[in-house]
Amino acid sequence: MATVTGDFIREHREKRELSQQMVSDYMGFTNVFLARVELGLVSLPARHVDKLTRILNVEKEDLLNAMKKDLSERLDKRAK
Repeated sequence: MATVTGDFIREHREKRELSQQMVSDYMGFTNVFLARVELGLVSLPARHVDKLTRILNVEKEDLLNAMKKDLSERLDKRAK
């Protein structure tokens, strides 16, 4: 189940030629957790946004917009 957030993170991680392990070590969580975020199985906790944007070298607003799209899609599915 791909998500906008997971795809965004994976795309920018790969663009910077960073492994999941490298990002996970920097972030302080396991590479399994990061893989689950990229696959859309779990959501990225908001407290990690600032640090993740630094290592990925992306704008905070861009990551937050991806997260908002995923939240909106989940809410739409629940409303149906």
